[in-house]
Amino acid sequence: MGNKTITTNDLQRMKNSVLLDKNFRIVSNAVQNNGVFDSAFNTQESFKLQPIFNVEVKDMSSVTNQKKSGRCWMFAGLNILREIVKKNLHVKDIELSESYLMFYDKLEKTNTTLEYIIKHINEPIDSRVLRYDLLLSGDNDGGFWHYFVKLVKKYGICPKEAMGETDVSSRSCEMNILINTVVTKYISLIRKNSKDLQVVYDLKENALQEVYKILAICIGLPVDEFTFDFELEDDKKNKNEDKKKDEDEEKKVIKTIKTTPLEFSKTYLSCNLDDYVILTNYPSLQYPFYQTYTNKGCVNMMEETSKNAYKSLNVPINLIKETAIKSLKDNTPLWFACDVTSEMYREEGYLATEVSNISEMFGVEFKYDKMERALLLNSECNHAMTLTGVHLDSNNAPVRWKVQNSWGEDVGKKGIFIMSDEWFSEYVYECIVDKKYLNDDIIEAYNKEPVVLEPWSIVC
Repeated sequence: MGNKTITTNDLQRMKNSVLLDKNFRIVSNAVQNNGVFDSAFNTQESFKLQPIFNVEVKDMSSVTNQKKSGRCWMFAGLNILREIVKKNLHVKDIELSESYLMFYDKLEKTNTTLEYIIKHINEPIDSRVLRYDLLLSGDNDGGFWHYFVKLVKKYGICPKEAMGETDVSSRSCEMNILINTVVTKYISLIRKNSKDLQVVYDLKENALQEVYKILAICIGLPVDEFTFDFELEDDKKNKNEDKKKDEDEEKKVIKTIKTTPLEFSKTYLSCNLDDYVILTNYPSLQYPFYQTYTNKGCVNMMEETSKNAYKSLNVPINLIKETAIKSLKDNTPLWFACDVTSEMYREEGYLATEVSNISEMFGVEFKYDKMERALLLNSECNHAMTLTGVHLDSNNAPVRWKVQNSWGEDVGKKGIFIMSDEWFSEYVYECIVDKKYLNDDIIEAYNKEPVVLEPWSIVC
């Protein structure tokens, strides 16, 4: 039977054990002066992760920067859509407005939170259901692919020139605190007036109006109609060049469109967002492969019908990789979500288990089963990025992957990260693919009725 408390003998034993390690002083000095991950960086292994890829999406748009906001899922989603819009507009580069969708995301989350509070109005204030609902409000920047899809389908998209970034959209903490305060104030009032449904919904409308005003002041009123001037690519200019001009004189061809975000989306977004399938990798008996799941708590908008509910298909990680390779070979980038905090080198631009010697440096094994890490909340989906390339070996097996992040060009290799295939296996949990890259058996599995999970489930 072990001791219930830490004794003096225990402390002495642990200290003696540490001092027996002849490398303790050297390692301790290195870590205390340089930090954990910099001290554990394996330079020789990093040389093997060359920024060369034999399969790449051609002419990807420039790297974006979410700055001090939690909108990675939105930036990654718009990275996928802007490649489609860019081709249809015949422009070299374009960035779609993240602040436009951010405005409506906050407002919709507020509405969803208040509706959930009303639905559970008789729940105890400290109930598990109610405590979770409080996390849905607009003070939270986070989101998922299906959040993104619903926003685009309802509100459309527009170029960044139509609604640009503000200091607050790029540094959202202050605004989020204000929204959270307003929402929780009205939650309190709604619960105090729970017996009068008319008063409850009047309070909800007041809350939405106040949040709308906060968003309008901080981000700006969302654009209803806009005029967009843009320069056509060189190959489109040739048809419009004035042949009387000197051949050495370059003439820009400018096109102007006047439209609305929904019309812009309808005209230039030549894809069906419902064709994108969410593939997840949670290898566990609790969540069998080739079964679909939906989480009744993972919503940013009130669902009109059950048919609007999203679902994901849990599959082995190799199937996700195989499908991703098909997509990349077809010049199509992919949205994916991962645990970016694990074995990530931000400045160097590596997502690679191989370049980190942390276990060897500490003499402690930090790696264990992927699903156990997720179930015990040691690892989770906390960042979304864009997959834009892969390097295959002579057997067509993936060696490393090219990732476009949304942290600007000052980190990584001008905003690009190199992800090792082992890191992909360990820390990627979700990938969005066009169903045209899936075989009939996988489509059949995806069409199954989803298992409905509780809001606090790890699978979203």
